[in-house]
Amino acid sequence: MSDKLRLTTKILMACLIALVFNWTAFDSVQSYTRIMLHEMYKYDGNIDAVIVGGSEVLKGYDSNIASKIMNQNVFNLGSASQQLGGSYAIIKEANKNHKIETVFLDVGFQRNQADKEGELQTYILTDFFHFGINKYSYLYQTAGFKGIENDIMPCIHRHGEPIHVIKGKLTEDYRKYGYKNVTHDTEKYMGSGFVYSYKNAKHGDYFEIEENIVSNNVMSDFAKRKLKEITNYCYQNDIKLVLIETPLPDATLSKENYQPYVDYMREYANKNGLQYLNFNLLKKGYLELTFDDFSDAVHLSGKGAQKFTGVFSDVSAKATNNSEEVKKYFYDTYLKKINENPDETMR
Repeated sequence: MSDKLRLTTKILMACLIALVFNWTAFDSVQSYTRIMLHEMYKYDGNIDAVIVGGSEVLKGYDSNIASKIMNQNVFNLGSASQQLGGSYAIIKEANKNHKIETVFLDVGFQRNQADKEGELQTYILTDFFHFGINKYSYLYQTAGFKGIENDIMPCIHRHGEPIHVIKGKLTEDYRKYGYKNVTHDTEKYMGSGFVYSYKNAKHGDYFEIEENIVSNNVMSDFAKRKLKEITNYCYQNDIKLVLIETPLPDATLSKENYQPYVDYMREYANKNGLQYLNFNLLKKGYLELTFDDFSDAVHLSGKGAQKFTGVFSDVSAKATNNSEEVKKYFYDTYLKKINENPDETMR
């Protein structure tokens, strides 16, 4: 056997071993993102509008309700712990496959304090992105060649018990991107990116998060750069960009130095000709949220998400092209909001 043939055989054997090892150890059985991205790629028709952000988006916006009220095809592109770098990558991925008209970008402060993109947050998306420049540029920007290695061998960062993995992957539900493997006692995948949570917050729960807003540095330089990149991309591709904030419990927000962040985002929107719909500032009479409408300190429950999605869709349809209309729905300051319209977690 020639040296060239031996080398070729070794490479092929290494590739075969890697494929077998990944199939038996890479745990994608319970991944919401795997199903969400598959549905995005295979969507029947064009996706007109997308809602992008972290798990607050994933569990906060019922795409089916939004599509009916807004009279367009709306898709939820939320993913766990998604940062602005991930939002930028998934917007580009969706726009490659559809003619996106509107991007609703969640700019909740808790995702914008980090100085760099998290590797795990990146892999949650890129594990299921289609092959292409967008995928690998995002991986390389986040983790360099290590990111490429993790894409070749995803079992490095997402591994599970082989018996569980193999059993799940052999099911018809897994092969056909069904929902059984991502249905739990506490939550259920509902299609088009939305996850319904059955958990409900209650009196005595811990309403505080790790991130803090610093008055003179409300966003990291990394987040500011990515926000500007998203803004420029949408402008260059004739996509309407709307900045939004998903409701957090007032018991959570009231512990933060929140107003400087509101002021910063409002100023950014004004400078860049964007609309900023902050649903933490909704005026009295438009949405009343109770403990049952939240699942924890940062997420809406399924019941709350469906209630909120109706209001979000109605307000967005009426206000996204009318700055004067926006003033009708939102308070100028968070202090005024909690004085006049606190949710049940603050009463």
